Amino acid sequence: MGKFIYHIRKYLKVYLITALISLAVGVGIFCLYYFLRDRTIIAAIDGVTMAGVILLGVGILCLLGRFGAYDTMSYGFKQMFASMFAKEANKYNDMSEYKEEKRVKRESSSYYYVVMMIVSLLFFIAFAILEIYKTQLY
Repeated sequence: MGKFIYHIRKYLKVYLITALISLAVGVGIFCLYYFLRDRTIIAAIDGVTMAGVILLGVGILCLLGRFGAYDTMSYGFKQMFASMFAKEANKYNDMSEYKEEKRVKRESSSYYYVVMMIVSLLFFIAFAILEIYKTQLY
C-alpha cells in the first residue's frame, strides 16, 4: 500500500491534469450530444453514454500502448523516417534494443490511463442514474 501511495504522490500533477482533461473532453462530448439534439432525457443519456464509451476506449488504447502493442509499428516508422530524412544514423540497430529501452522507460512512468478509465466510470454512473430517472418518469 505504501508503494501505491508513493506512486500517487510522485505523479499527482500528471493524474490531476489527466483527470481535468478527461472531464473536459467528456463534458464536451456530452454537451455536443445534448445541445445539438432535442434536449431531452434521451439526449442526455446518449451524451453521457458516448462520453463514457469514448473515454474508456481511449483509456484501453493507452493501456495497450503501455503493454507495447504499437512498438513494432513505431519502430518501423522511426526506421523509415530516419533513413529518409535524418542526417545521422538511427541509434537502434534492431527491434529488441528498441523494445527493451521502451520497456525500461514504461516501468518508471505513470498510469494515466487508469485515471481516464475512472473518469469514464463516473460517466457510466451518471448513465445509470439517468436511466433510473427515466424509468421513474415514464
